[in-house]
Amino acid sequence: MVLEDGPLKSAFERNTEGVVKQEFITYVVKGNQLVKETVVRKFHSKGDYVDSSYSEPLVEVKNEVK
Repeated sequence: MVLEDGPLKSAFERNTEGVVKQEFITYVVKGNQLVKETVVRKFHSKGDYVDSSYSEPLVEVKNEVK
């Protein structure tokens, strides 16, 4: 995926000096569940960081009959 110019691309490319934590959240339907997928980057001293990700099922999604 190539990001077009805009706020999302700017957020990913920004200078991280002074940044403590970044999160990227996506809501996706998987099967019959609405799931919140989160990717987190926590910054430490000297430019080090730790990435983590997790998924959180939120609600059941029912298919509509047409």
